[in-house]
Amino acid sequence: METLSTSSNNSTKTNKLTTYERFVIPTNKDLQAIQAYSRVANTDDSTKTWMNLFNSYREAANFTNPLELLDDTTLQEQLCQFFCGVRKSGKKEYAPSSLHVGFAAIARGLSDIFYPNRIINIHDKHKLKRLHEIFDGRIKQIQDNQDTSRKKTDALEMCEIKTILDSPNIQTDTPKGLTYRVWFWLTLLCNLRGGDPKRLKNSWIVLNEDHSIEVNIPREKNNAGGAKNPYNSGRHNYIPPDLPNNYSPVADILLYQSKRPKNCKTSEFFLRINTPREIYHGNWFSDLKLGKNSHDNMLKNIVADCKIDANGRNLVNHSMRSTGISLWMLLGISHAEQMDITGHRTLAGISAYSTSTAQQRKKNVSLLIPQKRNADDLNEECLTKNFSNKKQNPLRENTSGNQGFIPASQLLRYDQLEIQSLEQDHKITQDSSKLPVINIENINIQNCNNVKVEVIVKPFE
Repeated sequence: METLSTSSNNSTKTNKLTTYERFVIPTNKDLQAIQAYSRVANTDDSTKTWMNLFNSYREAANFTNPLELLDDTTLQEQLCQFFCGVRKSGKKEYAPSSLHVGFAAIARGLSDIFYPNRIINIHDKHKLKRLHEIFDGRIKQIQDNQDTSRKKTDALEMCEIKTILDSPNIQTDTPKGLTYRVWFWLTLLCNLRGGDPKRLKNSWIVLNEDHSIEVNIPREKNNAGGAKNPYNSGRHNYIPPDLPNNYSPVADILLYQSKRPKNCKTSEFFLRINTPREIYHGNWFSDLKLGKNSHDNMLKNIVADCKIDANGRNLVNHSMRSTGISLWMLLGISHAEQMDITGHRTLAGISAYSTSTAQQRKKNVSLLIPQKRNADDLNEECLTKNFSNKKQNPLRENTSGNQGFIPASQLLRYDQLEIQSLEQDHKITQDSSKLPVINIENINIQNCNNVKVEVIVKPFE
């Protein structure tokens, strides 16, 4: 892009380029570069993948006419057939969430193909009613017939976090162990999304004067800036200074930064591990960013190396985000405070993560399963209830109609319950002679010899 000169007349001719004060004249190359800056690489990759699938399906179905020549009715019919017939390798069903992504990707692809001659928007439910009804029915069919619902990421337990940090494979004495450890710290303490570590820049991580670390992320998935969010301010996370009796994330991160090559030109924070020969000479990392495959399988490799039980659990990079939020929830941290760290913009967004771990859910459900009780437990519960109901007159008529009749066992139990209550609330004295004596009209004792029952009660207040 040309830099403009200024003149007293506010305009000048220099090298056949007219320039004005406060303005620049962009070239066509400049415009293309700025236009490309608005694109998102992952979105473009998804669009390309699903458009290739759609074109392959059209070829298999013998649809020979070019897409650009199809009218709206024919295009809608081919899309209906595609979403009913598309399968994964091995003819396995796509998950409903995957088909939803595919629908959006094909919508983008068709819009690009027909632009600027025609405006194609397959999201229009009124214009393409048949397509949307078939797509909705297809999603419901998959949901009803198979267990293909989207599985959320599982979180790590606190004991598993300690196991990982104590593992000999995640220590700072090797390039691999240091990389694993620093990645684990940053994703946990900064609550990063699964893809954030890939684009994390070394310049975004700054040591403060109080020996804390500040991690600044300028643009995120839900705060991507641009025309839709011109007031983007990014996210600022803080890692507190290390304490003597705690683990030391700040020291680990600073050690990783100190291992960067001198005059490193790579802006990314995570670097590729060097060859064994270079490592032997003290050069742990090369001047290249860490590869995509290494990033994508980071937590899986950590879990495997630390022998964490992942059976039946969906432990992926994004699990680190779930881990932090679930632990904050257990500690009673409010949603507002969590959102200040996680970067969520809505309560609905963070509430989706506010789920307990599988172990915690099992424990919570177990609280609803009653324990079996023996006859003595049941009798004591009934006596306690009756004792409460008869506090005003424990010797009143019972519901059976036997006036004045109370079994001896119940009388003894009443005596025990009353004394326990009095000892707790009133500290009764040892001199029970001051308490009034109540005459018992009738005591029925069966199969007992030489039984003497003496009951001392205090009038209820």
